[in-house]
Amino acid sequence: MNCRLGRQSESFFSEGRMVKRKILIVDDSTEDRDAIVSAFRRDESARYEFLEAHSGAAGLSLLETEQEHIDLVVLDYRLPDMNARVFLETLLGDASIPPLPIVLLTGSTSPDAGTGILRRGVQDFFEKSRTSHEMLPRIARNAMERYELLSRLVASEQKAADAMLAAERANRAKTQFLASISHELRTPLAAIVGFAEILTQDPGADDAQRMLGMISSSGEHLMTVLNDLLDIAKVEAGTLEVDPQPCDIRQVLELVANLTGYRAVDNGLRFQLELNNEFPRCVKVDAVRLRQIMLNLIGNAIKYTSTGQSAGRTRVEGLTHQASSGRHGGSTGPPGLTRVACDGGPTGPPGLTRVACDGGPTNLSTDGSERSPGSPIGLVRCEVSYDWDCQRMTVKVHDTGPGIEPEMVDTIFHPFTQGPTGAEKRRMGIGLGLAISRHLASLMHGRLDLEQTSEHGSTFVLELEAPEALCPQDARSTVPEPTLPDLAALRARRALVVEDVRANRYLLKKILGKLGVVTDFAEDGREALEKVAAIHETNAGYDFVIMDMQMPVMDGYEATSILKQRHPGLPVVALTAATMSTARQLCLDVGCVDVLLKPINFKMLESVLLRICSR
Repeated sequence: MNCRLGRQSESFFSEGRMVKRKILIVDDSTEDRDAIVSAFRRDESARYEFLEAHSGAAGLSLLETEQEHIDLVVLDYRLPDMNARVFLETLLGDASIPPLPIVLLTGSTSPDAGTGILRRGVQDFFEKSRTSHEMLPRIARNAMERYELLSRLVASEQKAADAMLAAERANRAKTQFLASISHELRTPLAAIVGFAEILTQDPGADDAQRMLGMISSSGEHLMTVLNDLLDIAKVEAGTLEVDPQPCDIRQVLELVANLTGYRAVDNGLRFQLELNNEFPRCVKVDAVRLRQIMLNLIGNAIKYTSTGQSAGRTRVEGLTHQASSGRHGGSTGPPGLTRVACDGGPTGPPGLTRVACDGGPTNLSTDGSERSPGSPIGLVRCEVSYDWDCQRMTVKVHDTGPGIEPEMVDTIFHPFTQGPTGAEKRRMGIGLGLAISRHLASLMHGRLDLEQTSEHGSTFVLELEAPEALCPQDARSTVPEPTLPDLAALRARRALVVEDVRANRYLLKKILGKLGVVTDFAEDGREALEKVAAIHETNAGYDFVIMDMQMPVMDGYEATSILKQRHPGLPVVALTAATMSTARQLCLDVGCVDVLLKPINFKMLESVLLRICSR
């Protein structure tokens, strides 16, 4: 093989009108290659550089190294080591068209010699006997132009095919999501509706309390699903927020231990929560969001870890040592830490690990005797440590589940991606927890990653910023704690509840009735204005108004704004299902003194009303 440079007039280069093209000629005949070069050299509209190969293998080798710089291949049909079909098939591989334009050179007059191969993406063919300086450059230009159009057509078709595949994947994802969300909503609803109907028919049933407990837990599950859906919507909109505040980190961890310990033991698993070093007493972190992430990670670990023997009902204890108030002060407890234990009696519950102060575990079996180390039982372990230098905490959640399938490792943090499934374990949840948790970790100046996974289990690691802080109770230690008035202060108070949903009106009637509050009701903002005006004409008046913010006819925002103009001293408490901080601020901006979220937290309602009545 060799390389030649066609000679052209220098004036074409200086005026910038010369097109530069590189052509590969694959032909075993020196005379034929010379004829092709000569024909191209006589074309004054372009400058040509030639690469020449005397065999198919040599031509393929040149294409492998020079393909990006070659504009056209002139290919002889019959070569000593292969014909053009084999050459083309080798060049194509899995592609639908060649990577560059090809013109076929043949000595045969048979139409099949050229037309058959055109179907594989060759742009044109011509007979050697018709090679001329007028025809060959024109064929080359046409071939390159047609190849450009063909490439665009193929790219467009591929884009359309990719769009169709993406649409099909999105449709499957939507179908899977709808199936998952339907299951996650209908399952607890079935329990709520079913038990409610049974209790309606038989209020005095022996197991009424158990059914009420199941109704309550099913309602909590529905709230979790709803909160996840709202959170992922906020993630998509870029409005998910965190609010770091000083908090007692020991209390946060104990609450997580209590909430997850029961679930683990009920599933026949051992559960450990370990603090690996000394912790500050209080840190500045969003405790609600931290708890949300940890509950999700530990919940997933419990969900996907094979169960051992049933452990029965238990009581979960908190951490054994007192967290310190700082690196150098307070009660630090043993630095190598400790335990979370479940205690079902003098011998302890079955299947629970008790981690002693010296770090030595004692495994208790179902009968209270020591379980042999090799006994098969699932373990979920949450390991928490603190870096004093960086003021950051790290949470590692280990499980002994089946691990995560390799093809899922890169997608588990994507929304609506669910965990492993098998013959014994269905998909659970709607696949939002990890996506939300990772986003929250990022907002908290941290990270959430899958550290390792295998058939023996997985480990997730959460790391976030948690600077040491002064506990709120310490900051107020020198100030007398204000005392809220007794609940008796609410008796005989008069309230107007503005709510368009009958069930919610009845619920508030029951709650306020237990507090001794005399309650009137309105179904929309306009009716509320009329009732407030009417009662003020009697020189009585309401002590406060509880106002739903989303109602027909006149919503709570407009009604509150008008009420505050007419009766500035009348306290209005907003009642809303909107959880975004902007919604809360909007309620405050129109004059509400406080905001309560649906579903109504009874204790929070009491606290808000007591503050109003104490003013």
